[in-house]
Amino acid sequence: MTLVARSPAERPKEPDPYFLSLPVREGGLGLPLHKELAQGLYQAAKETAKKILTGITSFFTSYPSLSTLEAQNPSQDQGKLAKEVFKELNEAKLETFLQDLPIPYKQARLENASYLGRKWLRVLPIQKPHFFTDSETTEALRSRLFYPIKPLDLPCSACGAIANLGHEDTCKGASRRWIARHNAVNRAFVKALGSRPNLEVEIEPLVQQDSSLRADFAVTIRNSRYFYDIQIVAISKDSAKEDPYSTLKEAASEKRRKYQSLRAFFHPLIFSAGGLMDQETSQTYKKLQELLGPFAASQLDSTIGLTLTKTRAISAASIARDLPRRTHS
Repeated sequence: MTLVARSPAERPKEPDPYFLSLPVREGGLGLPLHKELAQGLYQAAKETAKKILTGITSFFTSYPSLSTLEAQNPSQDQGKLAKEVFKELNEAKLETFLQDLPIPYKQARLENASYLGRKWLRVLPIQKPHFFTDSETTEALRSRLFYPIKPLDLPCSACGAIANLGHEDTCKGASRRWIARHNAVNRAFVKALGSRPNLEVEIEPLVQQDSSLRADFAVTIRNSRYFYDIQIVAISKDSAKEDPYSTLKEAASEKRRKYQSLRAFFHPLIFSAGGLMDQETSQTYKKLQELLGPFAASQLDSTIGLTLTKTRAISAASIARDLPRRTHS
């Protein structure tokens, strides 16, 4: 597995082949195994060929000598289509895979399967903001395939704690990147919404004139002004709930309490570090996408998805170092 090796000398263990073959939208890499699909796809292709042959039977009836047994006696037993073969196999595989998977890994798989969490695998690096270095790609793949940041018997080089799954999202040594990540996501929203001539966007608006409380940005739509505040949550933190969506919902509720004076004119935007959204954020995000149109919405998706993945990858690479980075006075 050269792609997940941090150096030519490293020989990481082979990942679970079933995990590799899971579709990207289920948290895997979408690399199907030939031995699992060959027979089913052969039968699907055979059935498709029969249907085509049946459709041109009228031609053969004019030339009996060219007629085949299959054309003369088409089978009434309709086999599975290739799409159905894939679907049934993947559903059975996912059920088996999840049976004995520990809860932290189930949570991580949900993030990997999320719309923003899998976005980086589908973005072509044709623009500078979409570039991934080799080391960032390696760390992103390692995270997706559940490789530990470093051996679990070694402490984190930044904070001294054991680097369990998701430690890159909670390690205090990565806190500066959390701020940069938040600001990058905020800029992505402001830039995308500001590109629409019918929308007026304000950065860090005051919630009330007699208060110092500010939101991340506000958007004026026709005669109404809506406020938005972003938070990116680590679902692997000590205080997190077993259900990651409950953790995100709790964060959204806290935001609403903070900005309760705005009532219906405030919308929290709560993301997990790996791309999950709570239900309210998902609905708000879809409405913003509709305001933007398909092209600008796609650019926003890519920017946010890559920002989340890249931040996690850089943090993991930093934690994986044997020694803390030296600082110069």
